Amino acid sequence: MLRRSMGESNSWALSGSLCAWGDPLVPEFELIVFLTVPTPIRLARLGARENERYGPQAIAPGGAHHGAHIEFLEWAARYDTAGREMRSRALHEAWLATVSCPVIRMEGELSLREEMTRIEQFCAAS
Repeated sequence: MLRRSMGESNSWALSGSLCAWGDPLVPEFELIVFLTVPTPIRLARLGARENERYGPQAIAPGGAHHGAHIEFLEWAARYDTAGREMRSRALHEAWLATVSCPVIRMEGELSLREEMTRIEQFCAAS
């Protein structure tokens, strides 16, 4: 379904971790943007997303999703230190080493405007 959707447009962006399941799509990539932010910022963003998705009562102690919420945040906190056995920096770095298209690395807390400017500058120079 994803390949069909990609074929319906001349221009598209795909977001997320594609390691393994997305490998058949990699030859169609023109550019990969690898975004990373410090762990505390990433966890705060994930917590805010969970809060918005499930509501504060559901993820609070005693809430219907509290256990899963805590487990998810603990898993996400291991991103920078875990090995390739899980979705981690190590797994993503290994995957990035296999792709043939250009990779732009953006690290730190950048604004959307800063990110887009870097991408536009890269594309203009290519």
